[in-house]
Amino acid sequence: MLDALKSYTEKNGMTLNLKKTKVMIFNKSGRHMRRNFYFGDDKLETTRQYKYLGFIVTPSGEITTGLNDLRDRALKAFMKMKKIQGISFRRYPLITLKLFSALIEPILLYASDFWGILKLPKNNPIENVFISFCKQLLGVQKQTTNVGVLLQLGKVPLSLLAQKRCLKNWSRIVNNIKCNSMVTMSHENAILENLTWTTSIENKLSEIGMRELFLGKDKEIHTKASQRMNDIFYQGAFFSIQQEDSKLRTYSLFKTSIGYEEYLSKNQNIKERISLTKLRLSNHLLMIEKGRHEKIERDSRFCPFCPQQVEDEQHFLIDCECYTGYRNILFQKIAETVISFPYIDKAQQFSILMNTSNNTSNLTAQFISKAMILRESLIP
Repeated sequence: MLDALKSYTEKNGMTLNLKKTKVMIFNKSGRHMRRNFYFGDDKLETTRQYKYLGFIVTPSGEITTGLNDLRDRALKAFMKMKKIQGISFRRYPLITLKLFSALIEPILLYASDFWGILKLPKNNPIENVFISFCKQLLGVQKQTTNVGVLLQLGKVPLSLLAQKRCLKNWSRIVNNIKCNSMVTMSHENAILENLTWTTSIENKLSEIGMRELFLGKDKEIHTKASQRMNDIFYQGAFFSIQQEDSKLRTYSLFKTSIGYEEYLSKNQNIKERISLTKLRLSNHLLMIEKGRHEKIERDSRFCPFCPQQVEDEQHFLIDCECYTGYRNILFQKIAETVISFPYIDKAQQFSILMNTSNNTSNLTAQFISKAMILRESLIP
């Protein structure tokens, strides 16, 4: 074949770019195997990896190397975007989300119509970039639970979008839309030989209870399957945060619906908004959370200022006498909006204070920010 190519180039006055012409020998071990291949008198270089159509491939067929390359390229673009935005990065979260979707996601999800359905590495570099972006946008620490961060922004894992694109590509091939004869033959061979890509499609559809779509020729496979996968994710997410041992057990008391939290856009005071977000996602220094890291029994995580009382989020907002001055101002302002507020029990008061669907979230955020500063100054 190389001799035929050499003859063709000579007859047509063409030259081959030897710098971009490499030899790779695929094998299960992924070793760099060397053999001698010549283009005329020129020996071709053998290589262990090659960027083919923008995605790095290796002899073993693994995709981790390619995903790491996409991550590195996306991180450069993300850091540049963040630098240009400056303070607007957190001030206008919805705009930042749209910019990330338009500028960074295409890099992260490049060629995902191929790799999206395959078995991804446990420490998925693509997902790591997305989760890191979400946490930076919210202003929370790296240790914050991923599920809570996604629920706060009304997002799903980026891997689900990659799977949707893969299923869309599958639908195009199955329905023979803009497919040449080579694609059609390749598809038929993959079905016949039970190759990894097609079996992964079938397994995913079976996993979500939609295997019948694999056998049919529904042009909306990707749309229906994507909706089902999103539903499964949210069901699992809400179930996990409601468990008794969940770090987000308190969050589950007021986070009951899917969607972006509007207070993130309404509250323009970034510092106060972050204080509220951290309290909602249990990313704070209260003993209920700090004691977890110090392996203190839950019932013994006492407030530094209130002996024998557990310092959890409700105690901080409703009970702790240390913040009475700030709290009186907060409750007075809340009562102007919610008339029944002084007469309901503490659990209901806590729910109203942490509920961001009403007009009280800014007031709660102000209290949390001031009280946390006071707490830090008093503890030493």
